[in-house]
Amino acid sequence: MKPRTTYWNGQTGGYGAYNDSLGNCTTGYGQFIHTGACSANDYSKFQNESQVQAEAQLEADFNRAAQWIGENAPGLSDGQQDAIVDLAFNMGTAKLQTHDVWSSLMAGDLSQVPADITSLSKGGPGIIKRRAAEVNMFVNGVFPSFRDCGSREFVPIKAEGCRCKRRQA
Repeated sequence: MKPRTTYWNGQTGGYGAYNDSLGNCTTGYGQFIHTGACSANDYSKFQNESQVQAEAQLEADFNRAAQWIGENAPGLSDGQQDAIVDLAFNMGTAKLQTHDVWSSLMAGDLSQVPADITSLSKGGPGIIKRRAAEVNMFVNGVFPSFRDCGSREFVPIKAEGCRCKRRQA
């Protein structure tokens, strides 16, 4: 599964180390380094991270999440799987398993999942837009593309055929 880097590209702090909206040290496209602010050592270690390296790490992390969801939540539609994979990538599979989203999925209560996803809004204004996009993907199978309008506002644009496709075996 190829991550939707065009969707999230530009919505993180950059390729080197930075503090995310919760104040945790992060790199690349949201790859968590550790709880708490980045240290001088973190900045030094990740200062030369390139876009290629950041995208490779993103794809590896995304693929781990996709494999885990495929193994542990079979039977979802493509749109449902894409939304839950994105959620698992963003919050981690261990944390996902402790949330109502996972409980609803495992109980087969798919009608409750959109509200459960929406309840995960901690992390700043960008996360609310991300959760809305995941709900749209889960319910409608459509994950919008966004463009940066220069003010850090991300405006949905029509994106036919931008959904992630399952890897063929």
